[in-house]
Amino acid sequence: MCPRITHQSAVRKARGPSPRLSLRVLDIDARVEGGFSAKSPFTIYTFPDSSDSPMAVADTVNTDIVHSEVEDVRRYIELHKRLWDASLSEVKSLSLLDATANRLSRLAGS
Repeated sequence: MCPRITHQSAVRKARGPSPRLSLRVLDIDARVEGGFSAKSPFTIYTFPDSSDSPMAVADTVNTDIVHSEVEDVRRYIELHKRLWDASLSEVKSLSLLDATANRLSRLAGS
């Protein structure tokens, strides 16, 4: 596992930043402000056609729950913003991942 993490880290560095992907780490002791908190992973889908409303999909053990009602989707969009605001910056996130990959590689070699 450690060599894979190290390799992925090196590939990511070589490619440089991506305009379509942003990676941010939510630190273990981060405070996420606000009410509603997701009980499972979720994805927010948006579409190029402005007449297509966004949707949120919550992944559960048994099935995926698709939310298309405006109020339901709004709650997930707001949660995403709160998680984003509470997470480390992209630079700090990538530095943390690099340091962790290096530490794991050293531990695997010892």
